[in-house]
Formats: sequence, C-alpha cells, structure tokens
Amino acid sequence: MPQTVDAIKASFRELLKTTTFDKISISDICKRAEVSRKSFYKHFASKEDIIEAQIHEDMVQPTKDLRKLLPLEQIKSSPLLATEQFHVRIYNNRDFYQNLLEHFGKAPLVEIITRQITNLNQEIFSTYGFEEDELRFMCHYLGAVQAMMISWWLEGNLDIEAKQFAGLMNDWSFARFRELDREHNAW
Repeated sequence: MPQTVDAIKASFRELLKTTTFDKISISDICKRAEVSRKSFYKHFASKEDIIEAQIHEDMVQPTKDLRKLLPLEQIKSSPLLATEQFHVRIYNNRDFYQNLLEHFGKAPLVEIITRQITNLNQEIFSTYGFEEDELRFMCHYLGAVQAMMISWWLEGNLDIEAKQFAGLMNDWSFARFRELDREHNAW
C-alpha cells in the first residue's frame, strides 16, 4: 500500500515538472505510476489530495514525530527543533514546491499549507489554556504567516538554507510565546 501511494505521489511530482496542474489528469498520474484508477481513488479523492498528503508528510508529520520522541518540556524550550525538521523537508523537496507554485498557483498552495499548519497548531496549542477565539486566531495567524513566508522563500526571494530560514521563522513567530513565558511562565 505505501508503494502505491509513493508511486502516485512520484508520478504527480514528475508530471508537474512539465505540465500545468489543470492539464494533469488522474489517468496521466495512474499511467505513469502504473496503478489503476481504482487504486488511485482508494488512496486519494483528487489531485489536490496528493498535494495535501505531500504537505502533511513534509510539514506536519515531522513535528508530530518529534513530539512523540521528545518530552514536551524539551520541545517547548526549543521550538526551533520542530520548525527545523519541516523546513529541511521543504528545502529537500523544493523542486516539487517550486513546481507547485508555478503550475498550481501561489494562492491555492498557500491555502493548503495554511490549513495544514493551522490544524497542527490547534493540536499543539489546545492544551495551553487560551480562550477559544484567541486560540483559533493565533493558530491561523501562525499558519498563514508560515505559509506566506515559505512560498516567498521558495520563490527565491531569500537565498538561505533551511536551518537558517527555520531560525528566522522561529525568532519572529514565537516572540509572543517568549513574552508569555516571561510574564506568566506559560511555556
């Protein structure tokens, strides 16, 4: 089963190098991946689902895996650990993401990244005691900022390595949490 999913994702990535998103058909993906349409639909509902799955794999799963491995206090004391993990994955797959920007579009890509990071943030920060509206605002704000900055970085507007980018994102995104820590020892 993972081989089928990987083959479908690889097929989509290859097609996206030369073909606009709108012109890629499910049949094209299946033919290149050597899988049936039935197999495709067993794993994905649409081409957008492939993008969602890849973003989840690169941006969300590394953070979830890290949270399983390390004590929460260690992650709270160094959020850079989590952000570095997924920025390195994005950097390593930057050709795919740059092709998405070109052939899928910035707005839909930013929307998907925002949704994925917002959902992850909700999962992470739901135990911090924020009021519901503040939690929703903060999680979406951080997700949207990261999505926009990731797309800006991928467009070549900032020629730096992933770890340096993660450091900048960490410094600027988590300033409010450092402030809360000083005021209330919230971290």
